[in-house]
Amino acid sequence: MLIYIAIKEKGNPKKIFKMMKAYHKIKKYNLFDKSYYLEKYPNIAKSNIDPLDHYIYQGYNEKKNPSELFDGNYYLDKNEDVKKTKQNPLIHYVLHGKKEGRQPYGKDDLNITDDNLVKNKIFNGTSLNIGFIVTESLENPRAGDVFTALELGGELEKLNHNVTYIPRNEEYDGSDLDIIINLLHDYDISKIYLKNSCIKIAWMRNWFIKWINTPEIENYDLYLASSKTACDYLNEHLDDEVFLLPIATNIQRFSPKKKEKKYESDYCFTGNYWGCKRDIIKFLNPKSLPYTFKIYGIGWNNIAKFRKYIWDDEGFLDYKELPKVYSSTKVVIDDANHVTKPYGAINSRVFDAIANGTLVITNGVIGSEETFKGLLPSFNSKEELERLLNFYLSNEKERLNKIKELKNFVIKNHTYEIRSLNLLKIIKDNYSKVFEKQEKNAKIIKSQYDIIKNSGKFNENWYLNRYSEVKKMELDPILHYLKHGFKKGYNPSPGFNTKYYMKLYPDIKRSELNPFIHYITHGYKEYRLPKILTLKEQNRTINRLINENKKQIRLKNFSKDSPLVSIIILNRNGADHLKRLFSNFKENICYPNYEVIVVDNNSTDESIEVLNNLDIPITIIKNKKNESFSTGNNKAVNYCKGEFLLFLNNDIETTYGWLNIMMQTSVKNKHRGAVGAKLIYPYIKNKKFRSRSFKIQHAGVFFRELKNGFMEPYHYKRFIDPFNEKINKDYIISTVTGAVLLVKKSLFKEVDGFDENFDYGYEDVDFCIKLIKKGYCNVYSHGSLLFHHENETDTMMNSYLERSYRMMHNRAILSSKHDEWLLKKVMDNKLNKENVFTESRLNIIFLIKSEKDKFKLEKLVDYLNKYGWKTEIRDINTVDAYDINIWADVLISTVSNYYPNELLNSRKNLIKLALIIDNKDNWENSHGLHQYDSILTDKKSINENIISLEPEKFMSFLKNEILDIYR
Repeated sequence: MLIYIAIKEKGNPKKIFKMMKAYHKIKKYNLFDKSYYLEKYPNIAKSNIDPLDHYIYQGYNEKKNPSELFDGNYYLDKNEDVKKTKQNPLIHYVLHGKKEGRQPYGKDDLNITDDNLVKNKIFNGTSLNIGFIVTESLENPRAGDVFTALELGGELEKLNHNVTYIPRNEEYDGSDLDIIINLLHDYDISKIYLKNSCIKIAWMRNWFIKWINTPEIENYDLYLASSKTACDYLNEHLDDEVFLLPIATNIQRFSPKKKEKKYESDYCFTGNYWGCKRDIIKFLNPKSLPYTFKIYGIGWNNIAKFRKYIWDDEGFLDYKELPKVYSSTKVVIDDANHVTKPYGAINSRVFDAIANGTLVITNGVIGSEETFKGLLPSFNSKEELERLLNFYLSNEKERLNKIKELKNFVIKNHTYEIRSLNLLKIIKDNYSKVFEKQEKNAKIIKSQYDIIKNSGKFNENWYLNRYSEVKKMELDPILHYLKHGFKKGYNPSPGFNTKYYMKLYPDIKRSELNPFIHYITHGYKEYRLPKILTLKEQNRTINRLINENKKQIRLKNFSKDSPLVSIIILNRNGADHLKRLFSNFKENICYPNYEVIVVDNNSTDESIEVLNNLDIPITIIKNKKNESFSTGNNKAVNYCKGEFLLFLNNDIETTYGWLNIMMQTSVKNKHRGAVGAKLIYPYIKNKKFRSRSFKIQHAGVFFRELKNGFMEPYHYKRFIDPFNEKINKDYIISTVTGAVLLVKKSLFKEVDGFDENFDYGYEDVDFCIKLIKKGYCNVYSHGSLLFHHENETDTMMNSYLERSYRMMHNRAILSSKHDEWLLKKVMDNKLNKENVFTESRLNIIFLIKSEKDKFKLEKLVDYLNKYGWKTEIRDINTVDAYDINIWADVLISTVSNYYPNELLNSRKNLIKLALIIDNKDNWENSHGLHQYDSILTDKKSINENIISLEPEKFMSFLKNEILDIYR
């Protein structure tokens, strides 16, 4: 090759060096496929020129491609600078383009794995590059998985494959691997950079429950397990088939050796003690047996009865010494632990000792049956263990015969030579499935790649400079981030913090979505925070929100003689709030006829000075004491000249057109009630609540019944994005917040304003309910957008204890005035699927105790669910029949011996109904019958079976029963 290059480059040293470097990289990255090239261009084979030499100096000019992984024509078309220089595109790519993030083939092919490279190796018997993930390095290892990998890897090397062992804590570039085998349940395979076609294998030898509960379990192409029972268990939990590959032995290493005195014993145990329960501790008492015993392993000093049998002070035995130990003892006890025994997984000591010519007796009864067809002596108690030891240690002939039988069985079935062939056969037989899965995953990566690339939000140069190993390995930065970087917490640009985003929004972490993909496709539109924002970035986001709202609203040109709106603001020591509120007040209001009334509750800061400097029509009411929300606002109304009142918190930040839109909404509603606005959280500096930033704070108020019967008001769709379709429209709703509330003054006075018994809480809720009771309706105005720095004034003014006391006081008043009325309204909404007082659906639970009852109810339940009620059937034999969901509205029992009064978590006003399907005599004699609110029959007689009605009629009947109960 060197001579050929020297001739072609006419002896120029620089050019020769450049071409040699290019040749090396082409081979390193497998970018030239000789088989592909000769098959695609058969005439080249006749020319007696090396195919790679042909491509480098001639083929590229003929627009030939070196492999399926590089499209020279695409590369030149997409890179005009390369095309102008008339360079070989592949040479440019390996020397420059790869580092620069240029693509070697069209995006449409980004999803195609470099299939032929691995496929050809598997089916043509070419050397494969195989990696094993292990616990520790090969220098003085102690972990069993290392020795397992070494033994299987050694046999694979004999088959001319290249094997690498990758310690879990080491960084490793796996781009040259064709197959990677992970032996560790808690290792994330995505930490290693692998090519698309690398076959990822999970070899599950133990910890089977932990394997299936790791989020990374879906990342593998093939699954192997060390026993049939484990395969069966894993097949129930995984979508892909799990194949059997047990542990085995190396018969060259483990063959009879000369006895060594230091290891001599009648029986022994090899294995470590990590503090978990083990059968050997429970079943074995060496002192009571007339045989010599030795124990090898770490941790046995913690077990008093074994201390004198530990072979040295440390207990640890080098792996190379095990054949000598087994040759120096007659019987080895196998004590399978809790992570292998129930699954029949056989430990390596069993195979190794038998291969060495030593008898093994095991507590792994399942493993003995499955793997050894019952040939391996097993025990499950102290008595059985002692019986087996006595029998084989006192009957040498029996012991030797059993050893011979077992050894022949192991040599025939359980060597690593056999396992290596089994492994390769599994891979070969299932390659088409593997490739199909890889192609599917590659399509997902391609789609995500395009999303990121087209967004323009990924800074490739920054990423390469920030994460030097990516640059050093000459990897595509976007692909690296998609496959590995985001899991390591790498950031795609200075403007996005991966760890911060996932921590701030736990729903992203739970979904296992790539956080940056989520931000591009959803988070940006939802105004989620990509990082801790600077003041400039905060303002940019606020402006984006305001501009989006501007696009959606249409202002009305109100004339100067439009109704006067009196804006009432209550303030105490809120100078900073007032500065913010009035900073763009005149420009944003977009309504020509208004006045401002400020009630100042004896402020001691510069509030009055701020107000006096305002260039707007303003009246200041100076209270000598701090009056409540109700009292202060009611007093202000007496000063108002306007036809309309607008109650406005001082911690509001206005946006363009807010009052104009509210007045439009009131006009559309014919001024028949209160109008509320869309309130948004600003950027929140407190990191505990920062995820609320730029989310909905108020879009109307609904009610829900708590366990104690209190009808609690709560904000509808709080914390969702500000332009979510559910809240991006006007609608009638029971209550709007008093933080921004518009109402006609005549209506305010008609219901006697705010109830002054309340103390900073629920005054607005009570006021809105009073309007509804008078026949009016309240409306949410989605186009009126304002920022609400919620409760900042309240928290500045009052302690936590004061606020807690106020809440209890206000709840008691609201409950006494409206709970009964609200309960009926909420239930009426649920029955008729209306969303004025609640967004919840009617929640019904049917209780049964037989499949026959379930069959009778299924058609009815299906109908009710399709109608829009949330209905379920619960079998009291399979669930706790008295632990009912707190949000259940109606409990319908078909069980005669059920006692509703014993319910645990139900709400105070849960409706309890008896539905008599059969067993009428049992119902007549039931002591629980009187505990129901009603019996579901046509004539209130248990002799009438209402279940025979058609579902539509049953639903109508049920509605009437519920309404009767509430009347």
